[in-house]
Amino acid sequence: NMLLRLLPALKEVQFPAMKTVWRTLSIDTCASLASMEMQSLETVGLHLLLSALPTVTNVTLPSLVEVRWDFIVRDCRSLSEISALKLETVGEDLTIARLPRLRTLQLPQLKVVGEDCEFYELLSLEQIVLPSLERIGEDLEIRFNPHLREVLFPQLVRVAEDVEVANNARLATIQAPELREVNEDLELHYIPMLANVTLPSLSEIRGNAVMASLPSLESLDLPSLITIHGAFKVFHNDKLVNLTASELVSIGIDYGDDEEEEEEEEE
Repeated sequence: NMLLRLLPALKEVQFPAMKTVWRTLSIDTCASLASMEMQSLETVGLHLLLSALPTVTNVTLPSLVEVRWDFIVRDCRSLSEISALKLETVGEDLTIARLPRLRTLQLPQLKVVGEDCEFYELLSLEQIVLPSLERIGEDLEIRFNPHLREVLFPQLVRVAEDVEVANNARLATIQAPELREVNEDLELHYIPMLANVTLPSLSEIRGNAVMASLPSLESLDLPSLITIHGAFKVFHNDKLVNLTASELVSIGIDYGDDEEEEEEEEE
């Protein structure tokens, strides 16, 4: 492990030759830290955590290929750029959160996130583009990003649990043209600028499909969707003109209602 924590006077971290951290690499709560150099780092065996670093302005990991457990960057108020140009795999959670000045997120080779993929409270970020991402092992959550305009996942095929995109005030474009399967709920709500939703390859949703409180939504097109195992809920979308699911043959029950009934019975 390498743990650097609660070091208020630390200003620089330089490990230019380090290639591997076999377990956890954590840099946390270092109020004066302004510069980190880890240009040769290729592998982190467990967690990579960068948190509560108020004066760090960029995180650049040019050689990083794999983080076997979590990759978390959060609560760094001056951070404007995250770049890991060779990163291919995050074995568990990818969390990018509470970074008010983040404007650049570059993960162009990322193919797999083993568990949750989360982006929230990124107050300046305008784009989330993961051009190589193919699979998310648990949830995809994109929430409370007020300047976010585009979400692009051109190669994403499968999300093994929920997809939730919510409370993104300026989001106008969501593209996942290869997405075929969502294994739990698909939820889009409170996205006031979103006018069109098209998921051309999506064939199965194993939970609920919820499209709600999208006041600019005019078109919802799900041309390949065959089965929704849960409920299909479309409401509070005052401008919706076109709703197309031409291959849809089966809609199930509302899993949320079942869970509430079970809780009531237990009480």
